[in-house]
Amino acid sequence: MRWLLLTLVAAGAGFWLGRTSLSDLPERFRAPTPHEQYAHQLEVAGLDGAALGRLWERAAERAVAEAPRVEAPFRETGYLDSSRPDAVGYRFSARAGQRLTFEVRLEPATNALIFLDLFRVRDTGPDGPRAERVASADSGVLRLVHEPSRDGTYLIRVQPELLRGGRYTLTATTEPTMAFPVEGRGPGSVQSYFGDPRDGGRRDHHGIDIFAPRGTPVVATTRARVRSVRTTPVGGRVVWLRDEARSQSIYYAHLEEQLVERGMWVEPGDTLGLVGNSGNARTTPPHLHFGIYRRGVGPMDPLPFVRPLATEAPPAFAAEPGSMRRVTEPETRVRTGPTASSGELDRLDREVPVRVLGVAGDWLRIELPDGRRGWIAGRLTEPASPLRTAWMDAPAPLREAPTAESPEIARLAPGERVDVLGRSGDHLYVRAGTRAAWLPLSAPE
Repeated sequence: MRWLLLTLVAAGAGFWLGRTSLSDLPERFRAPTPHEQYAHQLEVAGLDGAALGRLWERAAERAVAEAPRVEAPFRETGYLDSSRPDAVGYRFSARAGQRLTFEVRLEPATNALIFLDLFRVRDTGPDGPRAERVASADSGVLRLVHEPSRDGTYLIRVQPELLRGGRYTLTATTEPTMAFPVEGRGPGSVQSYFGDPRDGGRRDHHGIDIFAPRGTPVVATTRARVRSVRTTPVGGRVVWLRDEARSQSIYYAHLEEQLVERGMWVEPGDTLGLVGNSGNARTTPPHLHFGIYRRGVGPMDPLPFVRPLATEAPPAFAAEPGSMRRVTEPETRVRTGPTASSGELDRLDREVPVRVLGVAGDWLRIELPDGRRGWIAGRLTEPASPLRTAWMDAPAPLREAPTAESPEIARLAPGERVDVLGRSGDHLYVRAGTRAAWLPLSAPE
């Protein structure tokens, strides 16, 4: 009923949500996301209370609660097991003025539904992050683009529909939403930043100063309308642009010459004027004062809007998602994220086998023998090839996990051969024929 009411409210208000559901709107006015619609379908089918439905919902919650912090550009090649509901999530910092792009590629390509949802993390408490959804990809679309309206921590969640999975590659990139405003220059030409003190600390700098030779072209950073061309005592010769798409104004000051007129439309790269030092900058070297102002916010730091960022993620460690690998060093640290500064989850002894769930740069996202998940440096592992061979001298159980309480999935007969692949506690990880499972340590001789 709630789902139907949300749909009717959104339709009645005439909301167009496009390819991404950009939602600074209150939650009660949003149309349900594809993820929410699918959850509703499970409810209608009576699966929300069944084991699979509950596991699917818990996987979604777990992906948010346990999402590690990463940095863009980020790329992970991973594996989602179709035999059990699963999801992955990642947290990262982003700033107003940047464009976030997330893409998922399935290998091989299928028509499986993959849900992409972006959240803004409000805060983190004892129960994990409190996240508010800000964007969702349309059903069947494996790409999500979003421009944050404010600085903060954001979280992307990827989840397939029930009983679907396989190999995937997720890429996350961050780029500026605008071109650099001085032709042939870049961030290295900025010598005064947003928030720097002015007039002995009586006021803050509301822009960035980009130094360049007198007469260097000053260009439009985005498609916009020229709102004002005038001369003022402080800014000297100035040009104001109105960026209608983002409901903000762009300010160019201290120009030597203005080359546009009020009311004109300009495109990125169009020349607006020339670098100078007019106004109260007449005692300084030629430079452009560049500012951005947004209604309800006031002056904003322009640097994230125009600073180019890296777009290529580091190359991936050579490990296959879905495969088993083995720890090679004693006291190997398992981290909560793919960095050496991430929190420590556990320490593993040599020969402990782990399942590779994903590969991101030099790090492996792994599942431990007890089901916990974390990250380990790939160089501290090796393929779980046989360490040695053993023969059974008595019947022995093969178990799902390395505990005496774990379900028995098979029983080995006397004289049967096993290949030992690893060890955890008082159990060996062995392969018997085509099966790989856990055997009590005292069983083989």
